[in-house]
Amino acid sequence: MLNGDFIKKAFLEIEKYLKILQKRKGINGEKLKQDTELLLMVAHALQFTIQALTDIGTHILSEIGSERWEDYADIPRYLSMSKIISEKNAEIFVSMVKMRNILAHEYISLDAEKVADVINNRLDDIMTIVLEYKNYFEKHK
Repeated sequence: MLNGDFIKKAFLEIEKYLKILQKRKGINGEKLKQDTELLLMVAHALQFTIQALTDIGTHILSEIGSERWEDYADIPRYLSMSKIISEKNAEIFVSMVKMRNILAHEYISLDAEKVADVINNRLDDIMTIVLEYKNYFEKHK
């Protein structure tokens, strides 16, 4: 059964993290390289945002009895196959999952330019996926 309390909390966390990231729009990779604390803050906010999107996706897939995914990149694909998110957004989500993996596992070689690019150019993609999730939940109350 879908854990509605968890889903609500996850949406609130996404909103909180997106506000942090949106305040940093316009930042460049060089500034992030020079300010380690800022880089860590935005990298973790981005990682946690993508993780929350992924966790919501796993809850949905579990609820609908989807095939078992083997890695996080499968989740957006199964969400798209189940018509929960669009195919285009599934592709974007897969790239987000890859970014989350880099943030979580390749932190030693973290590319500040890529982090800056996401902050400056990809935050709307996150909101688009959130809206697709919310549309799904509205239809399946």
